[in-house]
Amino acid sequence: MNSKKPAYIQLYETLREEITEGIWPFGARLPSRRQMAKDRNLSVITVEHSFELLCQEGYAEARPRSGYFITYRQGDGFAASETALGSEAALASEAGAAHILPARAVGEA
Repeated sequence: MNSKKPAYIQLYETLREEITEGIWPFGARLPSRRQMAKDRNLSVITVEHSFELLCQEGYAEARPRSGYFITYRQGDGFAASETALGSEAALASEAGAAHILPARAVGEA
């Protein structure tokens, strides 16, 4: 992985690309956070952050006690732009992930 970006952003980008290329089709269940962490040699927290970004961007959804499922369809016509992703990555590298999570929590309240 590229050391200039946080690991969770790198995993998010990889998964997003796999989803938009059809490797993970609409309705597919992603591996559990623990399994993904083990398979990709990452921490569970890193995978959790990546999965949450996928959900925020509309590529996946979390289903309680069931896991994460792909909601992106090839015909949806959206994919996160590199500009938006670049600003997310810049924010994460400058402020750290702890800065991003409280803002999300406030928006959900």
